[in-house]
Amino acid sequence: MDFWIDGSNQPASGGFGHQSNHPTIHFPGGAGLLLAGGYGLFCPQNFMPTKIETKTNELCTAILEQIQSGGIKSRIDTFLSDATARGAYEALMSKGQALQEKQHHGTPLDPTEIAAFEKDRDALLKNPVAAGFLDAQEEMNDLQSSVKKMVGKTIELGRLPTAEDLAEGGSCGSGCGCH
Repeated sequence: MDFWIDGSNQPASGGFGHQSNHPTIHFPGGAGLLLAGGYGLFCPQNFMPTKIETKTNELCTAILEQIQSGGIKSRIDTFLSDATARGAYEALMSKGQALQEKQHHGTPLDPTEIAAFEKDRDALLKNPVAAGFLDAQEEMNDLQSSVKKMVGKTIELGRLPTAEDLAEGGSCGSGCGCH
């Protein structure tokens, strides 16, 4: 049997040094999933890494290597050390947030405010350090999205997804509202 449920309502380990009267799903290797109030709480009951934990660590190591070798980290570090580029970026983000708040509250946007924002945005995009940072940020988001999509589709389909499966919509998983 791959797992079993302890539903005897006898005190079961909660995994955090306390006892619980909620049923627990036990998995091989001693790990348990405490069922409490409709939510699951992973409760490792041993200190040996599971295959998923080991493979997740390997994936995270590969992601870190990609970030390093792809120049993402160096572009981010360069941006963070450039006070001028960072200040221009922060000022643009503040202006953008202010415009969004005005729009959200139904306040009409002044064309001069919009023009000033667009001018600052264009200037920021012409700054190679800031543009490199924005590209690196996009690459990080793409990397994260592709990993989430692959894992989500694997769980959804119960198998490794094909290229066609990954090309379909619904990259965020079910319930996100994007599909």
